[in-house]
Amino acid sequence: MKFFTVLLFFLSFVFSASIDVWKLWEHYKKTFISKEGYVVDPYNNYRVTSEAQGYTLLISALIGDKETFYRVWNWTKENLKRKDNLFSWLWINGHVVDRNNATDADLFIAYALLIASQKWKDYTLLSEAKRIKDSVKELVVPVCNGRRDYLFIPAKEGYIKNNIVSLNVVYYVPFIFRKFYESFGEDVWKNLYRYTYDIYTIRNISTHLTYDLFKKELRKGNFIDIDGMRFLIYAYVDDKRSLLYMRNAVEGILKFYREKGYIPLKYNYVTGGASKLKAPFCFYYVFSKLLPSDKNLEKEFRNGLEYDKKNYYCYALLLIALLHD
Repeated sequence: MKFFTVLLFFLSFVFSASIDVWKLWEHYKKTFISKEGYVVDPYNNYRVTSEAQGYTLLISALIGDKETFYRVWNWTKENLKRKDNLFSWLWINGHVVDRNNATDADLFIAYALLIASQKWKDYTLLSEAKRIKDSVKELVVPVCNGRRDYLFIPAKEGYIKNNIVSLNVVYYVPFIFRKFYESFGEDVWKNLYRYTYDIYTIRNISTHLTYDLFKKELRKGNFIDIDGMRFLIYAYVDDKRSLLYMRNAVEGILKFYREKGYIPLKYNYVTGGASKLKAPFCFYYVFSKLLPSDKNLEKEFRNGLEYDKKNYYCYALLLIALLHD
């Protein structure tokens, strides 16, 4: 185990050091960020989401691009922010088309504002971050079942029905929970952090989960896809060593990869069925951290990075991972 830890850190450093982050960022700005400050996703009809705004705010804060940060923040605040300090998740062709929030996006926006406030000593941003954080906190539901489970509701509307709560594994973002606890000292974030790793280390974790409030029981779904696989990137950002405990969580995908030679877009744990399409390049990046001696994963990552130039999703996730290295 100690050897694997040393190898993981060494290869992570070599791998990351060979990637020009500023070049990636310049491509990202040119391809995905409008002059007004909204961020488009070319593979989804150029839609604008609160997730994309949150990711971009975080990247620009981490990399120190003040002009881009404030441009994106001003557009986000003016066009997506609601009276409850959360953000409408979907904007298309000049209009909000779904006013419901996406709690993970709200998290990323608050986290980005917190990082920026510290970097540029802008206490207005800190006040905004606190307001968003407080509104997000209202969507945390603790359940006592001999211990505490912490349900992080994905949105204000549509996720609780007949005592069943719908959850998503990647709405649990450990590095944000840790930062909020360190910055604000509220136990809820420490408890969410702990519960995140309870979920992340479930064998063959699924993208979607349900929680039965009557039985006080968490249940997995049948599949994981490239939405859910982000949990590996979030764990890696939080602590590279945490990946040592993630293999069990993606056991089925690793078995499939060894047999078929690729990471699928979607994998069904129950049937063993998988998409014939490969996952995009950023997932080869994080799986290369799980299997650091596998040269094919790095090759697939490099090829995807070279040719998949309009993949907003992977460019954003890759930049977030690299900038936390």
